[in-house]
Amino acid sequence: MEREEQETRPDRKVYQITQAGLEALAAWQERPPSVFQLRDELLLKVLFGSFASPEAMKKNLQAGIVQHERRLLQYRQELPYLPVRGMAHQPSGRPNPYASATSEEDLYFRLVGRFAIEFEKMYLKWLSETLEYLEGSEAPAENKPPE
Repeated sequence: MEREEQETRPDRKVYQITQAGLEALAAWQERPPSVFQLRDELLLKVLFGSFASPEAMKKNLQAGIVQHERRLLQYRQELPYLPVRGMAHQPSGRPNPYASATSEEDLYFRLVGRFAIEFEKMYLKWLSETLEYLEGSEAPAENKPPE
């Protein structure tokens, strides 16, 4: 870690990975992933939705839609600015961890960025369908949960 002085802000810490860190990272990459973990308070609230008023549930879903729309917009705006190999600094001005490599876009950053966008689109679709279902379930007509 090196400290980088800044005029109007506290010093910034700039980290570089050590050889031991590279070796540990390579060893970790050799092992298959063991756990998928998704922690989401809104999903938990929906799971226990029978303990909430219909209005509270709808407000939570509407707030979730707003939050995920913002996140989707943010991911779409940031996708073009993912670190590029060969550039000393990222567009944000921060040091680029790929500066010593060739000057090409990092495929894996792009893949994860695309996942984030697709995840938000899927989540928004589910939120909208769920809200629509809950709003329709107040009417006496027969409704089935969305598939």
